[in-house]
Order: sequence, then structure tokens, then C-alpha cells
Amino acid sequence: MSINNKNVNDIKASHEEVALLLPWYLNGTLEPKEHRKVENYLAVCSECRLEMEELKIIQSAVIESNETISGQKVEDRRIRG
Repeated sequence: MSINNKNVNDIKASHEEVALLLPWYLNGTLEPKEHRKVENYLAVCSECRLEMEELKIIQSAVIESNETISGQKVEDRRIRG
């Protein structure tokens, strides 16, 4: 089976569409149909899997920084208050 231009364009369109959905997939906010689409695509696209790993690192860093900031605000209130 050969890949023709239509197949290449379909793959490219799917890749771009899935790449845009990755942040919402990570947050768990996709509709079930979109969730399955991303999950299925991740099974075959190493580039998207790598992007997911990078997004997980960013998400963890943001969560950690928010916890740190929240903790500092609480301590600042104790010192001032």
C-alpha cells in the first residue's frame, strides 16, 4: 500500500489537530470522542508523544511554582499580620 498525497495531507491535518488538543488531553478536559482520537494518535506518533512529555514537565513546573507562591503568600501574611 502506497501513501499518496491525500493520505499525507490527512496525516498532516490529523497531526496538527491532535497537537492542538494535547494540552486539553493532559488536563483531562476533552470530550470522550476527542480524548479517544488523541489517545489513538499518540499510539502512532512519536513526535506527539514527545510533545506530551514536554507538556507534562511544564505542567509539573507550573503546579510546583503555584504551590511555592501560595506558600510564600501565606508566610508573608503571617509575618505582616
